[in-house]
Amino acid sequence: MIEATTPTAHKVKTRKIAVVLHRYIGIVVGLILIVVGLTGSLLVFSTEIEQFMVAQKFGSVTPQEQRVSVDEVLAMAKTAIANRPELKVTGLVPPKDVTSPWQARAFGEPDSFAQVFVNPYTGALMGVLDGKANIMQTILKLHYKLLAGDIGLKIAGIAGLLMFVLGVTGLMLWPGWKIYFRLTY
Repeated sequence: MIEATTPTAHKVKTRKIAVVLHRYIGIVVGLILIVVGLTGSLLVFSTEIEQFMVAQKFGSVTPQEQRVSVDEVLAMAKTAIANRPELKVTGLVPPKDVTSPWQARAFGEPDSFAQVFVNPYTGALMGVLDGKANIMQTILKLHYKLLAGDIGLKIAGIAGLLMFVLGVTGLMLWPGWKIYFRLTY
């Protein structure tokens, strides 16, 4: 014998499915969202954090009257990474203020990265920071790729799509949404 389903039974079944989906997707996406949110909060202050860490590791710059030329900074940066032929200087970041160093960024293979810090007044090498030793680069990889490479990037993307599913199921479960579609005179 075939059982007839009533519209009420169908609504109850749909609601139960929505509750289960909302609960478990929410737990998984919530954990990912916590990681992405916390790392994003740190990345907002990445410039300040990096300046503090560079000053702690390599010392600060004493302002002087005369600055060295960009060519001298570039030459010093190339000399500093000469022992790493896979790296090539791809950019220079000027000092943010009078006590900040020049920063040269050198990239190579996909995971090869270094930052070279040069005193803007003397042209002296302050230090080289390997990309793998830079905590802000690790936080950036955790934020975008969950430290899992391309798979982590896909997981973060899927988590974003699942946020849409959470929104839809949340609207289905929230009893107050019907009020907004009512015509009142």
